[in-house]
Amino acid sequence: MKLRQIIGAVLLLSFVASYPGQAMEFNYKDLVLATIKLTPDYDYDTFVDSYMQVFRPAVWEKSHNDEFELEAKRVETIDLMKKAAAAFNMDDPIVIHTNVEFGEYDFKEKKFALSPFNGSTFFYDGYCCTHLPNQIKVYFTNPDFVNGIPMETDAAKAFLQKHKSNGYVNRRLEADISIKVKSLRTDSELDTEIVKVIIKDPARGNPIVMTIP
Repeated sequence: MKLRQIIGAVLLLSFVASYPGQAMEFNYKDLVLATIKLTPDYDYDTFVDSYMQVFRPAVWEKSHNDEFELEAKRVETIDLMKKAAAAFNMDDPIVIHTNVEFGEYDFKEKKFALSPFNGSTFFYDGYCCTHLPNQIKVYFTNPDFVNGIPMETDAAKAFLQKHKSNGYVNRRLEADISIKVKSLRTDSELDTEIVKVIIKDPARGNPIVMTIP
C-alpha cells in the first residue's frame, strides 16, 4: 500500500482471519468491526442489509427478494455482527504495508532522516456503495514514532551506494506498521497507536533495516 498524507491511501479489500494475539492485515472488515465495537448505540437495523451485501453476499443474493427469508437472515446477521464485534480484540495489532522515503544523512546525529508520518497522515480501506462507510480512515496518535534511521557513517555511505544508479538515489523503503485501535474519532474515522514499525530495503532484497521498538 502506498502512503498518502491528507488525501488517503490505496484500497485493500481482502479479509484475513485472525486469532487472539495474531497480527491482522489492514482490511475493511476489521475496521467496520472496530467502529461497531466502539459505538455503544450502534444502529444494527440500519446497517444489517449493507453488512450482508458486503460480507455475506451469497446470503444476500439468495434472500433479498423474499421479505420473509430476508427478515430471518437479518436477525441471523445482526447476531453474527454482535458476536464478531464483541470478539474483535483491540489489543491485536493490525499491520499496514506501505512505502516510505528516507532523507539525507545527518553526520552529527549519525542517522538518515525518516519522519514519514504527521498528525494529518491517514490510511483508509473501503467498499462502495452501501450504507456502511465507503471508506474508514485510521489516524496515528503517535505519528513521531519513527524519527530517523541510526547508522554509523561508513555503513550509511555503503547503504546509500546500494540505492544509487547513474547518479540517481532511490530512497524508497518498505514499512510494515503495526497499529492498535484506540478510539472512534467519527463514525468513519479511528484513532490508532503505532506499536511497531519494521523498515525493509527492497534495493537489497528486503532485509530488515530497522525495527522500532
